[in-house]
Amino acid sequence: MGGVVEVRRPVDVAQLGTRLGNADVVQFCEPLTGVEYRSLAALLVDHPKVLLRAYGFNDGLATLRFLRWFPRLRRFSVAGLHDLTDLAPLDQLNAHLEFLDIGETRKPLDLAPVAAFHELRALRIVAHRRGLAELLNANPGLQALALWRLPVDQVLPVMALPHLQSRGSSLLPLINRHWSRAEIGGAGWEQTDALNGVEQRSTPLNGVQLHPPQPASSRFRRSESVQRPVSHGVLSGFAQQSTAFYVAWQGSMRRSQQ
Repeated sequence: MGGVVEVRRPVDVAQLGTRLGNADVVQFCEPLTGVEYRSLAALLVDHPKVLLRAYGFNDGLATLRFLRWFPRLRRFSVAGLHDLTDLAPLDQLNAHLEFLDIGETRKPLDLAPVAAFHELRALRIVAHRRGLAELLNANPGLQALALWRLPVDQVLPVMALPHLQSRGSSLLPLINRHWSRAEIGGAGWEQTDALNGVEQRSTPLNGVQLHPPQPASSRFRRSESVQRPVSHGVLSGFAQQSTAFYVAWQGSMRRSQQ
């Protein structure tokens, strides 16, 4: 894993370019200037395998207006951008978008705008169900899929995803939100209810990861301690989950090309 590069103002473009040479993800939690966005976008053209992530509680970032500076971007994440309310601005991204990661937000989002992308190869969705089936139908070429905190048996039909890099080719419906063991896209998954939440174990990513809904008591809450601008450490959990999925997909892509 190359690591995560945090971008903060003022941006040292030369230093940032050097750091991106050994990075998996570059991210920011506060707006940059137009010049800085343009410079970052140019660097990502030279490093197309680096994932761009926006996160935090900044209202300006939550509009996604900054995406106008990234028309050639093909790998994007909003894992941890909690005040995001509308995915329509994603239409500013390249039509050939390959990787998309939509994390949990304060209110569930409509995924319909994302169905405009038809060439996604990897997708991670956390707690958003509206438009999910249509999104998956629009992207039969998906090679990796992670669904977190979703009652999959209620929101998805049996669905063929023939290009998942795995033994299987179908997303199987789950019964009563309880999974004893399922072979889903070749990724073995076991879930057992624990006394304080959910205990989960999975095999290494080969296709689909499924993560059941968390109890309401353990879901994200915006506490007084994070009302101020968010530091990288506050959202490290979101970053780790997102980055792990991205790195696993990258690894599977490299292995398939060998």
